[in-house]
Amino acid sequence: MKKAILALLAAAALPFAAQAQVVDAVQADGFGLNLVYPAVHVENAKAQEMINKDIAAYVDGIRAKYDAQNDVSMSYAAKFEDAKYVSLVMSASVMERGAANPENFEHGVVYSKVTGKRMPLSAFVRVKNANSLVKNLKKGAWKLYNQEGKAIAFNADFVPEKLSDEFYLADAKTVAVIYQQGDLAPYSEGATRVISKRR
Repeated sequence: MKKAILALLAAAALPFAAQAQVVDAVQADGFGLNLVYPAVHVENAKAQEMINKDIAAYVDGIRAKYDAQNDVSMSYAAKFEDAKYVSLVMSASVMERGAANPENFEHGVVYSKVTGKRMPLSAFVRVKNANSLVKNLKKGAWKLYNQEGKAIAFNADFVPEKLSDEFYLADAKTVAVIYQQGDLAPYSEGATRVISKRR
């Protein structure tokens, strides 16, 4: 009986052991630099190193804008995790000296917890190019949302030049493809999301 109880406890603990731990990493100087970004811990040490190296490369790019005399800030959200993947969105804001409004960027990623590789959109959605995405929007198969999460109609004046590689898993069944301000809707709508069912 005791062995059976111990076996049940061990089995119950397995899913938790496999969960990624996402914690805050910070670069701030009390002036114009305030970067809060994810540090990801997974069971596979090599995968962990690859994930955090990729995140660091993006953060370094944003940090470089501060070094160019701009005020920069960053935050992030852990969007979804299952046994294979962890999905994150990093939001950056760059205020150029003398500018009236900041320029905002959304960076969506999905990492394999096993290999550490950044996953391509094609792993989750059957879409070949920007034309395929627009076709799905026009026929209503996919939905478009603004930065506040409000559904908006597709505007034919805003056809993207390419298929975005910025995306995240919103849940076990849904993929959100990110387009930056002005790319798929008027600038005032902010970064937009194209919502599709995950294959």
